[in-house]
Amino acid sequence: MYVYVYIFISLCFIFCLLGRIDFNLDPTLEDKFRKEVYKRKGMKKGNITEALEEAIQYWIKEGKNE
Repeated sequence: MYVYVYIFISLCFIFCLLGRIDFNLDPTLEDKFRKEVYKRKGMKKGNITEALEEAIQYWIKEGKNE
């Protein structure tokens, strides 16, 4: 019982800290983005998330310069 409670609390803590955004993307744009991620970063787990975070940070930073 304690193992299950510990796992639940750990997962709740982890998922509460992470943000989640769901959206629909044009399939052609998604394909181009995935190919570019694979070309620049390789086919490692988490690379698409990392690239999306970089793109969002860049977009926010550039918006401040306008």
